[in-house]
Amino acid sequence: NVCLVIIARLVVRTTMECEGSGFPEMKAMLFGHMLDNYLTLRVLAIKAFGLATLVAAGLPVGKEGPNCHMAACIARNLDPDFVNKRSRSA
Repeated sequence: NVCLVIIARLVVRTTMECEGSGFPEMKAMLFGHMLDNYLTLRVLAIKAFGLATLVAAGLPVGKEGPNCHMAACIARNLDPDFVNKRSRSA
């Protein structure tokens, strides 16, 4: 289990946007503060790998914040112009 935690930490550390739950950053983005490189496919893949590895190691991690962040990454990559539309309407 310790090896899985160490592997997850080393992988997540490669991308700063993947650290933490992601929920406070999502709230900030909903209120109009756009964060660059926060909703990319790389962030999605690393966040999913890290969350799955930590759950497999048996750690009691919160899954709601990371899942919210991953859902936003999926939505952003399905419709890349959504953020541009939102920033023009504000």
